[in-house]
Amino acid sequence: MKRHLPLLLAACLPTTGAFAQGDPPPDTATSPVFGFQEFDCPGGSDTVVAVPFERPVAFRGQASAIAAGTAATREMVVTLAGGDPGWADDVLAGSHFLRFTAGNAAGRRFPVAGNTGAEVRVWIPEGHPDLAAEAGDAIDIIPHWTPATLFPPATQTTLHASSGLLPGQRGSELFVYPLGPSPENTSPDRVFFVTDAGWFESAEGVPAADDVPLPPHAVLVIRHPDGANDTVFRPAALVNASPSAVVLESRRGIRLDHFVSLSLPLPSTVSQLDFQPREFAPSPGLNPPQRRDVLLVFDNAVTETNRQPSARYFFHRGDWYRFGDSEGTPAVANDDALPAGAALVIRKAATLSNQATVWTQDPNL
Repeated sequence: MKRHLPLLLAACLPTTGAFAQGDPPPDTATSPVFGFQEFDCPGGSDTVVAVPFERPVAFRGQASAIAAGTAATREMVVTLAGGDPGWADDVLAGSHFLRFTAGNAAGRRFPVAGNTGAEVRVWIPEGHPDLAAEAGDAIDIIPHWTPATLFPPATQTTLHASSGLLPGQRGSELFVYPLGPSPENTSPDRVFFVTDAGWFESAEGVPAADDVPLPPHAVLVIRHPDGANDTVFRPAALVNASPSAVVLESRRGIRLDHFVSLSLPLPSTVSQLDFQPREFAPSPGLNPPQRRDVLLVFDNAVTETNRQPSARYFFHRGDWYRFGDSEGTPAVANDDALPAGAALVIRKAATLSNQATVWTQDPNL
């Protein structure tokens, strides 16, 4: 049976510390709230999980200036208030992301492409809408989770270790779904496994993967092989107290899936999802041909691999409806429960032209 235990919250004291020039920023910073969850991971099954917690910030402050890059580079330069933090050039590149925590761009997050002095360059993915950030906006710079920080090889007990690098020696696997729009019913785009020597990616050359950055609030699948013992996944870290934004894109003629996680680390209901019509297109009617955007939810209670959504929802005239069995009569489902940090798929219906909008989840605190 799946467990989503109540979140344990505890105040954390501010921490400070110096670090040498050239070292990565320390994983220590002022943090108001700490939390954890537990997920049962049955043997011979896929467990869909999301982690609504983050690693401690490397920088918390304001932007003293913001300069857009060129259309070719899709980079934006953010100058940190307070001057040069003393970081080595490009020490943040590929390992951190920047999130605006207040202002017109609150919740928007971008991978760090590089840093020099007080300037941090962030990459704006293609298809993202314009960014209305301004000088003075509050920002956090946060290290990505990696396989080794989320599941430390020497101490983790969630995944069964593989005995070697060959497919026939494989134990448990960690599947990571892509961040951003994907074709309907897409597969995970990266697969990792752990051995006594560390993490590796199931890709050409089987590269080491301890430090591979995982997308912020990624949707993950823990797959245990047949006959493996049940385990527990117990993520524990800092609760994001600022808005959390996800860019939702639609395309002409095709439906697109977006794998997202709720930043709320407490149970909620479908009716508490705060979508505007542009973010989640309402359906004009209840019949299948009239349904527009669809919300897919996963339930880990049943043991299975290649897990399918346990429920599908659409929105019509102020109410959420759950798809009926075999496309039967849909049921009003406003009070259907969502687990803490739920992993969801938002399936955007085809549109007449390419569009992009931003869905922003409210702060947790």
